[in-house]
Amino acid sequence: MHEAESTRPEKSRLENLEPSQILTELARLAMAVKEEQADNSGIIGNEGANGQQQERMFADIRDLPQHNVEHARVVYDALASSESPDDRSTAATFIHQLAKVDPDHALPIWERLMGDDDKRVRQGAYETLTEDAVGDEELILDFRAVIPLFQEYLSREGLEEREKTAEQHMAELTTRAYLKADAERQANERR
Repeated sequence: MHEAESTRPEKSRLENLEPSQILTELARLAMAVKEEQADNSGIIGNEGANGQQQERMFADIRDLPQHNVEHARVVYDALASSESPDDRSTAATFIHQLAKVDPDHALPIWERLMGDDDKRVRQGAYETLTEDAVGDEELILDFRAVIPLFQEYLSREGLEEREKTAEQHMAELTTRAYLKADAERQANERR
């Protein structure tokens, strides 16, 4: 086996599906999970087969950018543009995964999600930026590119108390970006 073959991630199950098929399957699973939950009300920790399928689908969406960035762009665009708040919320939850491999494409989608009409979608996009993205060592965003995301969220929310939190997250993102750039510079100097 060649080294390139062993390091390449395995093909995603979503690569063979059109975005419309993915959206349809997400909607089907959401309805099936709601029915399972209604049937199993009061039973703690009993996730049915549809719930497990839904979790696998979410994992596939999360991992798609690592497998096929071109297809991931189309799928994340479809999720973020969907009429369903659940689909847009899914995009908001995983958009940082696309930003790792293609920030130029992901950041405009992320900004749109931060300004979504649905509060749950906006909140999900904000939490993904402030919690998941800040703690993700593989994702370093240019702080100048992130400012519009916070501005969009804050303008939609109109929450002044969030400004301090946003500034704290911006400072952390900026510090991480500078530390990474400095480490890269030092590594280049040693060569």
